[in-house]
Amino acid sequence: MFFVTRRSWPRRSRSASALVALGCAWGLSAGPAAAVDLTITTDKKLGTPVGMAADLDNDCYWVTDGSPSTVHSLLALDKTGKEVHRVRWEPAFHDVEAMAWANGVLYVADIGDEKTRRRGIRVMSPTSTAASQSTYYEWMFTYPDGAHDAKAMAVSPKGSFYIVTDGPHPAIYRSGPQVSRTESNPLEKVADAPAGVKDATFLPDGSRLAVLTDHEVRVVDAYSWKTVANAAFSGGQTITTDTTQKTLEIATSGNKVRGIDFPTTLTSISPTPSSTPSAKAGATQASGKPTSKARSGTFIAVLGAVAVALCAGVVTFVYDRSQDITWRHR
Repeated sequence: MFFVTRRSWPRRSRSASALVALGCAWGLSAGPAAAVDLTITTDKKLGTPVGMAADLDNDCYWVTDGSPSTVHSLLALDKTGKEVHRVRWEPAFHDVEAMAWANGVLYVADIGDEKTRRRGIRVMSPTSTAASQSTYYEWMFTYPDGAHDAKAMAVSPKGSFYIVTDGPHPAIYRSGPQVSRTESNPLEKVADAPAGVKDATFLPDGSRLAVLTDHEVRVVDAYSWKTVANAAFSGGQTITTDTTQKTLEIATSGNKVRGIDFPTTLTSISPTPSSTPSAKAGATQASGKPTSKARSGTFIAVLGAVAVALCAGVVTFVYDRSQDITWRHR
C-alpha cells in the first residue's frame, strides 16, 4: 500500500491547496445550497394542488388537488416529484382544502365551506400510509363565531390544530393540544390572518408558522402572532417544508413545485398583479429591500472569508517551500 506523505506530495498540489482553501471559504460564506424545484409526474392528470405535506418518516410528499382521484386515493410522490404510492380509503368528503404531517401522522383537512353553511369541519387521517388501502380516524371541530370558509391547516408538534379562514374577516383558529375523536372540538380565535391565504405549515422549530398568501410567504411567530419575516411569491397554491426541513416547497400548478429558502428578513410587499412577470429561479422579488446594514454585513462577511483564505494559502505556500530541499538549495 502506498502512503502519500507530505514530502511525496507534489509541489503543484501544495500550491493548489491555496485555491482549495479559497473555494471552501467562498462556499461557506455563500450560505446553504439553493432549494430544489420539483416536477410532479403522476399516472393520472393532477389539477391545481390544494394540499401538500412532507412525510418526514418516509421521505416523500403527499399531495391532493381536492378531486376524488387524489382524495379517495391518497397520492405520494418521491423527492423528484414522481408518483410512488397510493392509499385508497373511503371517507365522505365535503371540500378538502389542506394537508399536514405531524408526529408521524398524515392529516387531510375537509374544511372548505364556500357558502358558509357547515355546522362544523372535519380532519381525517389514514390509520396506515404504508398499505394500499386504509381505514381512518376522524376529528370534528366547531368555530366559536359561526361558519367559515377555511383554506389552510397546520398541526403543531404539540398536537394543536390551526385552521386559517378566508373571507371578509380572515382569522387563525386553534384547538387545544388534546383533541377528541368522539366529540366535537371547540376552536378559539387567536389572531387575524392576512387576506388571500392559500396554505400554512409549521417551520421545524414548531414556534413559527409559514403562511402562504396570493402574493407572499409570511413567517409568523405562533406565540405573539407577529410577522417576523416574509418573501414575495406569486402563484403559490400550497406549501410545506421539504423532507429534510431545511427549505420550503410551494406547489404552483398541476405539476410544478418551486423550492425557496426560509424567509429571514421583513420587507414591505404589495400584492402583485397576475400579469407581472415573475422572477427566475424561485420566489418573485419583494418590492421592499433588506436594510443596508444587513446587505453590508453580508458583503463584509464575504470579504473577510476571502481574506482569511488568501492568508491561509500564502502561509501554506511559504511553509511548503521552506520544507522543500530542492527549493532551499536553488
